[in-house]
Amino acid sequence: MKEARSASNSVIEVTVAEGDTLWGLAQDYSGKDHPKKWIAKVMELNEMHSTTIRTGETLILPENEMIIHDPMMTELAGEE
Repeated sequence: MKEARSASNSVIEVTVAEGDTLWGLAQDYSGKDHPKKWIAKVMELNEMHSTTIRTGETLILPENEMIIHDPMMTELAGEE
């Protein structure tokens, strides 16, 4: 996924990469919003009628505090 921030910083644009799903994007971008609520916002912003997204498509996402899932951080935190 390729990301670009808008001038207003209230939305970001991402280019869908192979294997991306709205649910997967919600895991990284929904912040404190419930994923289903966030997906509904994305569908509204992009005037989508289904949850199907395609590789190469550009989506507008509401900007929230991102949650980055980094398995390395979990692993390092558990080491002594």
